[in-house]
Amino acid sequence: MNSIKERLNLNKGDFILGLLGILFGAYIVFVAVPNTVRLPGNIRFFYQRPDVLPYTTGILIALFSALIFFQALLGKETKEEQKPVDACNEEPEEISPKDLMLSVGLLIVCIFLYIAFLPTVGYLVTSIIFLGCVLLICGYRNILFLLLISVGVPIALSTFFERFLYVFLP
Repeated sequence: MNSIKERLNLNKGDFILGLLGILFGAYIVFVAVPNTVRLPGNIRFFYQRPDVLPYTTGILIALFSALIFFQALLGKETKEEQKPVDACNEEPEEISPKDLMLSVGLLIVCIFLYIAFLPTVGYLVTSIIFLGCVLLICGYRNILFLLLISVGVPIALSTFFERFLYVFLP
């Protein structure tokens, strides 16, 4: 007699991860946000309520976890014989353990420097430099990709926070 895993061609890791993600998203939406986010009575109609972002995050976590869950149920697996595609269409290179530890150390230093300079220099300049350094440490060398991500992401996030959430970043 075949087991359920053999009949469904079930990917156990994706199944568990999807189920836990669905439960976590439901916890955020139905328990955490209603019990922790307080709604002020004087919100004007054109401001976002303080619970919009946590609700959206919980719903997105549950939605993407449901996709992983059903992908595992249907037996869809990623093919191991496919080569991973880099964002820059470059071949991934082998990294020695010594280089890996150096990279992790440099990332930690970058994070501390980012936190230290954020209040004085400001969000945009600090984030552009930080993202550029992180991408270089992670091995990205395509100049166009580095500029687009390190400049575009902080500007897009700053615009989103200031225009839609009415939160002004330092």
